[in-house]
Amino acid sequence: MAVRRIHVPSAGRKTGKMKTVRQRLAPSKRSQLILDAALQLFGTSHYSIVTVREIALACGVNVGLIYHYFENKDHLFRSVTFAYAVGQLMAGYEERRGFSDSDPLFDLGIWLDVHATIAPTLTRMVKIMADYAAFDVRDAEVDRWSQISITMSARSSKEL
Repeated sequence: MAVRRIHVPSAGRKTGKMKTVRQRLAPSKRSQLILDAALQLFGTSHYSIVTVREIALACGVNVGLIYHYFENKDHLFRSVTFAYAVGQLMAGYEERRGFSDSDPLFDLGIWLDVHATIAPTLTRMVKIMADYAAFDVRDAEVDRWSQISITMSARSSKEL
């Protein structure tokens, strides 16, 4: 069960200890919690080093829950690296891109704002793509998302 942990003062004895109250999260929030933790870990450590147990610890869930949402570490990797992370990048980019008012300085400010906002995710994606490039095995889904992210980056640079 994925939970959000909230610390509240213990009732009764005055020990100063905090009691953990568990809140049940909606399945979509649980999945997003797992994907966020996996993106963070895959973006800072090589794929082969990151374990499902580490991902579970990072998001405060049981290892079994990760396997409830994802078939295995490879499925989680494919989900987080491209479908989720590229989706985040594209959503952030598209959200801000529509604010153009034909003023070059305003457009430049929007472009910088978009890139400053997505820079941490983009940095993780570059690291993950470099790890993927070193794999001997290719995956059609990952290759497709990789091409989408390259196209998005090229389009973003041309718009400036």
